Amino acid sequence: LFSKSIAMSGAALNPWGLTPISGALSNAFAMATKLNLSYTDVNDLVEQLYNITTGDLIAVAFSMITA
Repeated sequence: LFSKSIAMSGAALNPWGLTPISGALSNAFAMATKLNLSYTDVNDLVEQLYNITTGDLIAVAFSMITA
């Protein structure tokens, strides 16, 4: 019946999947503040976030959801 498939997991109704763009940007700016990043625009912020370690991103994200 199927020759190939892609295994995926998750729920379509997770809150992060339904966040409007304005909310996602607000979260990104808050994360940048907690990481002491300075940026000139959204593209600059994205470039800087690429250079943050995974551990730092996880720590900041966790602190934001548990605050």
